[in-house]
Amino acid sequence: MACRFYVGGLWIEDGSLTFRDMMLVMMAIMMTAMAIGESSSMAPDATKAKNAVINIFTTIDKLPSIDSEYSKQRTKLSPASVEGTVQFRDVSFTYAGV
Repeated sequence: MACRFYVGGLWIEDGSLTFRDMMLVMMAIMMTAMAIGESSSMAPDATKAKNAVINIFTTIDKLPSIDSEYSKQRTKLSPASVEGTVQFRDVSFTYAGV
């Protein structure tokens, strides 16, 4: 920072730079450095988001254990319509491996 002020002072003295322009450049440098510092604090969140996206696409690309195309290809008789009710009792759900 001292070097920037020294060189800026020399340029102001010889007339190639105005004080206003020097201060604008200094503020731009400081604001950019602050933005870079703040963005680096978000790196762990970006890594978590990347891993979440990988998990989502892995789940989407996973082949189901039941081949629904095979069951569509088999020819068997099925009723034209079905009537009735379905009741679920004592049903629970857990993810595998949890």
